Amino acid sequence: MTKESAMRVAFVVLFAVGLGSAVAGQSQEILTVPVPERPTPVLLQDATPSELAAASKDFVAGRWADFVKKATALVGKITAPVSPDLTRDYVLFLWTETLPTASEPALLSAILHNPIGEPFAKVLPGLQGRQSGRLYEVFVTPNRDSSIASYYVSKPLPDPLLDQVPAVVDRFLGPLFTTLDATVGRDMLGILAVAEPPVALYALVREVQLPESRAGVEAKMVVTMPGSPDEAIGDLQGDFERRGLAITPAQKAALSRAAARMRQAVVDGACVGSSVECRRALHRAATEALAPELRDPALPQRDQLVDLASAIHAAIDAFQPSRAAGSFSMDNSPLTHLGFGLVSAFAPSIRARGERAMLDGNKIAAAGLPQALQMVVLNWSPWGFQQKTTRRWNLRAFARPFAGVVFNPDIGVSGGVSFMVLSNLGVNVGYARLWVPIPDERLQIGADLSEKDATGAFKYSEDLRRDPLRSGRAEALFFGVSYNFK
Repeated sequence: MTKESAMRVAFVVLFAVGLGSAVAGQSQEILTVPVPERPTPVLLQDATPSELAAASKDFVAGRWADFVKKATALVGKITAPVSPDLTRDYVLFLWTETLPTASEPALLSAILHNPIGEPFAKVLPGLQGRQSGRLYEVFVTPNRDSSIASYYVSKPLPDPLLDQVPAVVDRFLGPLFTTLDATVGRDMLGILAVAEPPVALYALVREVQLPESRAGVEAKMVVTMPGSPDEAIGDLQGDFERRGLAITPAQKAALSRAAARMRQAVVDGACVGSSVECRRALHRAATEALAPELRDPALPQRDQLVDLASAIHAAIDAFQPSRAAGSFSMDNSPLTHLGFGLVSAFAPSIRARGERAMLDGNKIAAAGLPQALQMVVLNWSPWGFQQKTTRRWNLRAFARPFAGVVFNPDIGVSGGVSFMVLSNLGVNVGYARLWVPIPDERLQIGADLSEKDATGAFKYSEDLRRDPLRSGRAEALFFGVSYNFK
């Protein structure tokens, strides 16, 4: 095989790979909604809000190992009906935290699995449906009446082994987010929660069945955390004080009675439905608490109580639960076993059957055996490794067998072991068999193809003059440096 014919073969192969990549790159955007839609809060056995606060503190401070230890312990306290197994499953751990520079709670997230993953990375090993482990969304909160709404958009990607990876089309993602944002997190489980001190932790657990094993995943979610009647009444009293309005003893007493009736309405379950039903129940409770005094036209403080009643009803209409929204990206990618690389190698030991030759004009000239080799190789990682990583070194991919094709200066095949020093840089050692040009057995080094005999006829036949070289075999041991496309 001559170099020109090998290059033509390589061009055809690269064209086929590029065509296949272009076809595979026509990806979709697939929506996934976790199930169940409205999960029942699960009490975490013997867990307290201080444990979640300690884990959150480690996360914000960048102490990943400490955070994972505490968060994993909380996940382990989840009881039936769903209890994730972190040796098999993956957990998207969610919680809210008011950061030092913010006035509103933020929704924080982390991926948990055993063994521990890359710090603060959101990478999944090619999960698809329930075929290889499950993905659970776990929101941990001290507020039993909290709710969560979320959705995931998977954007399938072609196998990275393909030569060209086309860009993912995002033109439909923005309108999709806008449409779903209009419905997510609205009017969830009311506006007020049962007035209880936060002494326990609860988890909302849902399963996320991702549709594609190799995809970029965009997640968006809204957490709703109802407030308590005591907080709402406290805000109302604070509003009076900010406006400079005097709160008389009669108003304070009426406010206390209204707060008690509203709190009892929440305890009786008036706010487990929609926010409209909750507000109606609170309006009714406040009216019943203030009605006896308001019905007495001779009461000296009646005008003050009318002002108070008007303010309470206005506050009820303005009651809103606390919300925290979050969005982030995840990489869902199977472990990589195959990857291409380019190797520049030196062969300290090389031997051939026959003497390597070349054409120098019309003469057969000697050409030394090559010691500098270039080849394209295919690396194989027996254990597999995660390609979507920021780590510069990976033990699972340190030693990888490879097979390849030598393309310069002669055509050949190669094999050996590549040691990945960095994520895309390796040291290769191996063996190569080359097809080198040698003179036809009827020719010797130095033969002149234009030589003629005494009669003026060419000494060598036309076929021999047109193709004087044949393929010989050479064997080489080499070492070199490779650039690997992971």
